[in-house]
Amino acid sequence: MKRSWTLGRAEDCDIRVNDEYASPQHCRIIAAENGLVTVEDLGSTNGTRLRPPNAGRHGGVRVLGPTPIRVGDIIQIGRTNITIIQIGRTNITIIQIGRTNITWTMPVGENVQVTP
Repeated sequence: MKRSWTLGRAEDCDIRVNDEYASPQHCRIIAAENGLVTVEDLGSTNGTRLRPPNAGRHGGVRVLGPTPIRVGDIIQIGRTNITIIQIGRTNITIIQIGRTNITWTMPVGENVQVTP
């Protein structure tokens, strides 16, 4: 059952981020069976940042381990901002903002491959 999605530049990532400052395997979003959704950095060169919606452009924290995410949070990967817009029992929806607006819905429990 699919409960985690890898984000990065590599072609085999579940969500491919076309950003020269993103690492090939940059970070992972994990949906635990208890409903908690976290993001964790995968040893990326430039790190992963997480900001709540009201933190401003330079607010937020560097992700150092599995970090809970909530609706409205922004995950920064390189120069790309990814906003969490819905977390449900059966799916997680995110939208990439910046150069492109693309919405992905990732069904929890299914194997998905999503590339923009």
